[in-house]
Amino acid sequence: MRLRSLCLSLLLLFVVAGDAMFDGNPAHAEARLVVQQPRTDRQIELNIRGSAYYGYGWYDNYYGYYVGGYAAGVGVQLLFPIVKNAISTLNNPMYLGFFTDFLFHPIAGGTLLSLTIGPVFQWRFVLLDLFETGGLSVFANVGFGIWPWFLRDYYGGGVDVYGFPLFQIGSNLQFTRRVGLTLNLGYPSVNLGLNLAF
Repeated sequence: MRLRSLCLSLLLLFVVAGDAMFDGNPAHAEARLVVQQPRTDRQIELNIRGSAYYGYGWYDNYYGYYVGGYAAGVGVQLLFPIVKNAISTLNNPMYLGFFTDFLFHPIAGGTLLSLTIGPVFQWRFVLLDLFETGGLSVFANVGFGIWPWFLRDYYGGGVDVYGFPLFQIGSNLQFTRRVGLTLNLGYPSVNLGLNLAF
């Protein structure tokens, strides 16, 4: 009985939230191509995300211990608009910002911790207006990061510091002018997160 009540309550919540988001108007579902309609109302964006890093291979055999070439964790990315439209005839802003991710690395008998920190440059092309208040865009990220590994009691303790280049492509789906989802794919990570604009 409790499970049925919970399911009905969640269904009612989704119906009410969906109606509030879209005002119950089917016209909101239309998509308009806007890549050739430059805009100037750019916003600061905060992306709260989950991250999976892979392919770095530094620790495949670290002092005789195997450490897998992947890590997972949570982080944030903050972007500031620096150019409203890089190509004046297109809807294509440029952003400059920074990112940080707190990561867990599985090893035999425990977990290592690390923290990535670095700047990122993003060039975005807004393709579609959706729901009249949101949109779909694609982008490319370029940057680099500093990557301290906190060894704790493993491998003699201490902190090892590495660096890495960052190359990613991605997409941003904004449900409203303030809330959306962002997906980044590339090296050295894949990120999926909640995007908040203000």
